[in-house]
Amino acid sequence: MSAHLRIQGGREAIVRAWSDVLAASSGASVLEGEVSSQRFSNPVAYRIDRAAREVVRFLFEGDWGASVPESIDDACHVLALQDAEPSVSLGSFFRLRQIALERMDGEIDRATLLQLDERIDRCVLEALDCHVRCREQIMQMRIGELKRREKMLERMRETPVTELGEGW
Repeated sequence: MSAHLRIQGGREAIVRAWSDVLAASSGASVLEGEVSSQRFSNPVAYRIDRAAREVVRFLFEGDWGASVPESIDDACHVLALQDAEPSVSLGSFFRLRQIALERMDGEIDRATLLQLDERIDRCVLEALDCHVRCREQIMQMRIGELKRREKMLERMRETPVTELGEGW
């Protein structure tokens, strides 16, 4: 990414704007105050803020071979817990492109735009993979719970009323 790329309000402006979009997608309120110190008092805000910071850092610095930040998984875990459609949950990752482009100053060369697009696409694909894994894990947990309930009801049905004791 071009070292001379200027961003209105700095990278922090992109982090704040995208954090707010992620928070809205997760059902959380807009992030306020120093979120990085709220790891235990507001873990959702902390995870969203951390993911936003690391993704923006990934977009605008580092070498091309750098891997997508693992903190994307944190944001996806939060988003997967919502009952929203994946297109709604992951729409915030597509909004990142618009947020970044709106805050870039001056002329942006084609190579820089292509590199930014490629990095955003890598983030979106990682988010999609993570979201699917999280939703699958949630469904497996729900299936396990239903099986446990069924077994418990079966045991209750097989237990004679006299064995249940007083109070039943």
